[in-house]
Formats: sequence, structure tokens, C-alpha cells
Amino acid sequence: HFFARMASKFLRFTLKAALCGGAVTATMAVIPPDQITVTDVPEFQPVSDTAPVSTADYTRTTTYFKSRGAKCEAWVFTPQKPATSEQVPVVVMGHGLAAQKDFNLEKFVAAFTKAGMAVFLFDYPGFGGSEGKPRNLVDGPRHVQDFQAAIEHVRKEHKFGRMALWGTSFSGGHVLATAAKTSGVACVVSQVPFLDMQRCILDVVRNYGVGQLCRLSCAAAKDILGDLLLGKPYYVKIYGQPGEWGMLCTPECQEGYGGFVSKSPRGGWENAVLARLGLTIMLYRPYATLPQVPCPVLLVAGEQDSLCPFSMIPRAMQALQARPAFSKNPAEGAELCQLSCNHFDVYNSPWFETVIDTETKFLQKHLIRGSH
Repeated sequence: HFFARMASKFLRFTLKAALCGGAVTATMAVIPPDQITVTDVPEFQPVSDTAPVSTADYTRTTTYFKSRGAKCEAWVFTPQKPATSEQVPVVVMGHGLAAQKDFNLEKFVAAFTKAGMAVFLFDYPGFGGSEGKPRNLVDGPRHVQDFQAAIEHVRKEHKFGRMALWGTSFSGGHVLATAAKTSGVACVVSQVPFLDMQRCILDVVRNYGVGQLCRLSCAAAKDILGDLLLGKPYYVKIYGQPGEWGMLCTPECQEGYGGFVSKSPRGGWENAVLARLGLTIMLYRPYATLPQVPCPVLLVAGEQDSLCPFSMIPRAMQALQARPAFSKNPAEGAELCQLSCNHFDVYNSPWFETVIDTETKFLQKHLIRGSH
């Protein structure tokens, strides 16, 4: 009986190994070899333009902090005319999915500093002026750690006052998850936020199509298995046309995402992201942290958003306004700027003017005493 059991276990193990091997082979074969490969993503290119920059609204200096063992680069924008004679309030900002601090955020920074607030804008490890390998790895929980490291650095090294968090798209979820874990955050601005793909999967299927989601799943498996077994990670495009092997390929993405990429991206950025995101993104669920967010939140949302479906926004507002701390005044706990636009319209006219006016007033209300 002992030998029979051992033989049975061996046969089952052999069968499982054969099935796994077949799955790996099929996954490797199903994806065309001419897709982006690791050799297309350059090594980190150190930046040299770190001298202070002054405008009518701010002075920008470069600073560094550690997150997950990597040296991260950040820009500190100090307002020329502080809003208060006390400690200057600060807005800690991080960009969205696979984006970096030199991608079209200067308009937001200019508005916030003109209103007398400082800004701390940083790059995640593996992006922009920050070190870290592999390059262009997008991972929600790790980016939340980066926000926490940035906050710790700001509190230790800079003499600022009240603090707000600002995020957009994928980082719109990061700032909510970070606030839920971090004390002392006065308020959060979450712009066109990623909240939970599992809860809006029907919208995701409708916007992406079953075929595209299957392609992304196969690419993710090839990246994970290839890196694990062969040491060869696999990249797909960050954005592109519908039907391309890319992470963001709805009709608005080619023009929308491409429109805010810097002409000379800092650190050697390429339109490539590790494909494992196609699977790991399903496990990242900032929506679940909303009941733990202790401060007021502003959500900015587009009704025609094809990447972060608007269907999640009413649910998020309900969850935020149901928090016990704001039971007497739910409207104080969560505000909504609802726009008839798509995901990327918020960065450009005519929608940008409404967005920046709403966000600036919200930040002034909660960061600057006497501005209520």
C-alpha cells in the first residue's frame, strides 16, 4: 500500500508538472515575438538638470528620499507668496499609471503654489528621476508604500504645515489607500480614480472587449512565468490604439495619454510596462479602504471615463459619506466634481479650468485656516 500511494503521488505530480509545462509553453507561444521585449526598455538614465527653478509662483528644488531601497527623486515647489505666515501647507502628489512627475502636471502645481501652498511631487521607483529596477514596474500596493515613504520624508526634512494628498487615475486610488493607513492627512484629492476593477468588471469588459482582456491576461502570464523560470520579463505598451497589445487601449488613450507625455521624458521613459499588471491590477482594490479614510475627500470624475468607470463613483461617495466621523455632516466628508468628459479631458481645456478651480478651493478650505 505504501508503494502504491507513493506511485500515485508521483503520477499526480508528473501530470501536474506536464500540465504546467504545457501551460507555460502555450502562453509563451500565443503571444507574437515581435511585441515589446525587455531589451526595448533602457536602463535608468541619471538626470543632471537638478538646479533650482524659479517662476512668478514658486521656486522648485530637487530632493531625494528612499523607498523600497531605491533612491527616489522629488521636486519641492515652495510658493513665492505663502498663504499663511505660519507653516506653509503642502500637497504631496504622485502621477498615475506608469506616468512620472514631468508629465503635464505643471498646471496643477502652478495653481496650488499660486494659492500659497507648497507641493511635493515625486517619481515612483523605476520611473523618471528615481532609481530602481526593474524599470516601468507598476504595482498598486508598492506605490502606496512609496507615498508613505514620501510623507515620512516630508515630515522629517521639510518644515511644512498641514498636509494633503493628491492623486490622479491609478494614483487616485493610491492616495485613498495611503490616507487610510496614515495619520495626520488633512484631506485628499482623488482625480478620475482607479477604485476596484472587480466591482465594475462588466464596465471593464464593455470598454476593453473580451479579446483585449484575454490578450492582457496571456501577456501577464508570460511576464510572470518568463521572469520566474527564465529571468526574462515581458513588456507591453502602456497606451495605444484599440486592439494593440497595450494596457490602456480604449479609443481615448492614444491621444489622451500620448498628449501629456513629455517630449524628453526624464530618466529614459519608454511606452512600456511590465505585463504582469494585467493580472495584479485585479487584486488591487482601494475601494475597500474607503471606510478607514479619516479625512475629507474630493472625488473628480468623468461620466464618459473608459478607464476608471463612473459607475464606481456613486458607490464611493456613499461609502465615504457613511463614515461615522462625518455622520452629522456627510457633505463635509466627501465632495464630488462630476463632469461630462472622459478620463483624459480633466488635464485639458475646457474641463481643466473647472477641475483646477474646484481642487484649489477644496485644498484651501482644508489646509489654510480662515479660508472656510
